[in-house]
Amino acid sequence: MFVLNYFSWPIFFAFSLLYCAFSLWATGLYLEYTGSKDPKEVVCDEVMGVLITFFLVPITSMTLIFGFIFFRIFDILKPFPISYFDKKVPGSTGVMADDIVAGLIVNSMFHFMILPLGLMDRIQLYFNF
Repeated sequence: MFVLNYFSWPIFFAFSLLYCAFSLWATGLYLEYTGSKDPKEVVCDEVMGVLITFFLVPITSMTLIFGFIFFRIFDILKPFPISYFDKKVPGSTGVMADDIVAGLIVNSMFHFMILPLGLMDRIQLYFNF
């Protein structure tokens, strides 16, 4: 994450698209080989969700901590619409889609709530980071 932060947003975006395409392909192969639906050992979907979580978000220790925590909460609890993609979309697309949607939700939280309202600064002052 820190490494991608040094590149421009188009490079970050292009890397994320390539990673997503590769992950869809690799996950599809793994699902076909093992016959499982959403194996826990496949983590490329979580990586993709985290990449989306931090797209155009300034990377600091605080944004990393809270972005990761929020992403994991949404990924574990799977509120709607994440649950829809988790249950209704089959194959490697379904494995990836719920994490992509969770990442989009947390990214939207950053861009429309957390960053504009200065919540990261307030949290940092409160915890004396």
